[in-house]
Amino acid sequence: MKIWRLIKTHNFDGYMNMAINEALTVSCRGGNSPPVLRFYTWPSPFISIGYFQRTDWIKREGLHRKFKVVRRITGGKGVFHGNDLSYGVILPGKRDLSSKIYHTIFLAFMKGFNMLGINADPYRKKERKDKLYVHNESCFSTILGDEISVDGKKLMGSARKRWKDIFFQEGSILVTPSACVDRSTSVAVEDILGKGINIDHIISALASGFEKIFNISIKEDMLTGDEIELARKLASAKYSNPSWNWKR
Repeated sequence: MKIWRLIKTHNFDGYMNMAINEALTVSCRGGNSPPVLRFYTWPSPFISIGYFQRTDWIKREGLHRKFKVVRRITGGKGVFHGNDLSYGVILPGKRDLSSKIYHTIFLAFMKGFNMLGINADPYRKKERKDKLYVHNESCFSTILGDEISVDGKKLMGSARKRWKDIFFQEGSILVTPSACVDRSTSVAVEDILGKGINIDHIISALASGFEKIFNISIKEDMLTGDEIELARKLASAKYSNPSWNWKR
C-alpha cells in the first residue's frame, strides 16, 4: 500500500504558505518525497490571487488596506483567507492523467465531507463559465459544476497546475462564515453542522477520505530542513515580492 505524507501547518503567513506548497512540489518532483496531502490555515488576513488574475480590483475596492496579497502559482479567482482551511495535493504523474486525478481528488473530498456529516452535491462537470464567473474576481462568489458545493452553494474552491511529470492542486474550504464572502453563493462548514468544529477533526476526516478513495495510507509528517530552507528563500525572493504579487 502506498504511503502519502500528511503535512499540517498553522503558523505561517501567506507568503510562506505559498512558498511551502512550491517547496513540497520541488521535493516531490525530485524524488525526495512521496505524494503529499497538506492542510494549513492563515493566521493573518490575506487575499490569494490566481496566477493570471489582475489586481486593479483590489486597490479599487480598498482591500489592500485590510489584507496582504499573495499570488499563487495556480490559476483561478481571488480567495479571502482567515475563515478557511486550505489544502494542497502533490502527486507525480503524467500530464495526460491530470483530469482523472482531479476527479479522484474530488471523490476523496466528497467521502471525507460525508464522514463529517456533510452531504455534498453530486459531481457535475460544467465546461462553460457563466457571466457571473467571468466578471467576478472572488472565488466564493461564483460556482462551477466541478467544485464542491452543498445545496448549490460553494463549500470548497480549487485550482491546479500541471507539469509534464507532476500534478499540484490547492484549494480553500470555508470553515466559518466570512463577511468578505457572498452568503448567497457560499456555505461554511459551521453553517451546515450548526456548531463550531475542531480543525484537526476536519483534517482527520478528509485524510480518511483520501485513504479510502486512493487506497493509500497517510502518515503525518513534518517539513524537512531542506524544504523549510527552500520555502524561506521562495517566500523572500518571490512570494513577498511586490513585483510578483502586483505584476498584473
